[in-house]
Amino acid sequence: MPAFIAYARERPGKVNFGSAGAGTITHLGAELLKEEAKIDIVHVPYRGVAPAVTDLLGGQVQMLVADVPFLLPQIKSGALKALAITSAARIPVLPDVPTTAELGYPRVNSDNWYGLVAPAGVPPDVLARLHRAAVAALNSDDLKKQYDTFNATPAPSTPQQYAAYVLAEQAKWGPVVLKTGVKLE
Repeated sequence: MPAFIAYARERPGKVNFGSAGAGTITHLGAELLKEEAKIDIVHVPYRGVAPAVTDLLGGQVQMLVADVPFLLPQIKSGALKALAITSAARIPVLPDVPTTAELGYPRVNSDNWYGLVAPAGVPPDVLARLHRAAVAALNSDDLKKQYDTFNATPAPSTPQQYAAYVLAEQAKWGPVVLKTGVKLE
């Protein structure tokens, strides 16, 4: 990663990065890296990760932020080099690949995450039952095994913790979206 950053700094505006599409977490993750590393790299949006990976392999783009399951076969074969993991922690399938935080870019964390929400006005007892059922499912061995196949980690939390997380994510990504002027298509 340090070599890539140095390469990009020496070639402002000449290094292209692909994403699964404008406004996706893969796009925004690279934009955050661009900002944090102070590099001038050019976004090339694709309609999905597959064509972006194809062009990365073909040399049309020089970098791509994408979910590990999509890239793992090419990384394992040696066709692609993993520079960093844009998650809070290293992942078991690529234990030697450092996180962006380890490399000096702690804000560059672009985990995909999913949450369970309900419409406003749902009675508290119903919300409590939904929460208990969701936490039980997330803690089940069967679901953990399924998550493992996607290199995902279930992370049950309280409704208050989840609300705080969503607000923190909005605070982190809002300025990136505004700065890039990205519009979802």
